[in-house]
Amino acid sequence: MEHQNETAQVNPQDESSTTTPQPFRTLTFLLLTRHSTRSFLPHPFPTMRSPITRPKHPQQLQSAVSARQKSYRHYRSALGKQLYGPDGYDVARDQEEGMEKARMRNYTFFDAPVGMIICMDKSLAEGDVMCVGMYVQTLYLFLAERGVASCVQVSVARYPEVIKEVSGIGEDMLILSGVAVGFEVAAAKLNELRIGRDAWRECDKFIE
Repeated sequence: MEHQNETAQVNPQDESSTTTPQPFRTLTFLLLTRHSTRSFLPHPFPTMRSPITRPKHPQQLQSAVSARQKSYRHYRSALGKQLYGPDGYDVARDQEEGMEKARMRNYTFFDAPVGMIICMDKSLAEGDVMCVGMYVQTLYLFLAERGVASCVQVSVARYPEVIKEVSGIGEDMLILSGVAVGFEVAAAKLNELRIGRDAWRECDKFIE
């Protein structure tokens, strides 16, 4: 029997796709449509009870490769061109005031009603990064399923001492990133940005 590609049946533009009961439809729809939101409504955020709200073990989110490495800098450059270019903030690099205003929005969590800090216990081993990746991915999809937008805030991790002083996070924890959480302003141009991804064939290697 010929195998039918189930994921190809999902149309990200068709909201009715989310109403189908098959789990693969819901997950695929979220994977294809979930995006970083940089403009939030001022609505208060309700408290939600979830098994992933308080993980059993302290967890970490850490990139497998550093964007500072020369061979990966083009990713950050491409993101910057999209974010600050005509489709984003639309400010030229020589417009210092405009650039500074745009950058500072990172530190107000894009005016989102909730800001999360992702951190880990420094005593954890490198292998625990896998657990953190699964936890954070689950968190984003859990929020998206409920119509809640989010955006990773790597920039705030540059100031761990400030975060610890304000939040009371202990010195035994490593600050990794922040996450802006709230309800999306659908009409905002910034929220129309879709950052490109490498094809899986360029990232995965199969050994026979």
